[in-house]
Amino acid sequence: MAEVDEFLKNRDDLIRVCPKCGSITLKQTPKPWEQKPGEAVRTECMLCSYKGVDFPVIKKTTVQLFRQKLKKK
Repeated sequence: MAEVDEFLKNRDDLIRVCPKCGSITLKQTPKPWEQKPGEAVRTECMLCSYKGVDFPVIKKTTVQLFRQKLKKK
């Protein structure tokens, strides 16, 4: 996941979204300075409180389409 985060830093057109509600308001825990060796970085949605390690990365221009598809499910 660290490789994905490093990749995202260099890409302004991509964003990580919540797979449950489609929100882009996310926080990662633990903070890099709190992380233990080998510990996975977990992401939490600030809107619906969904927690996990695999949040999809999509183009910023497709966020609305992603949210519409979530509502259809």
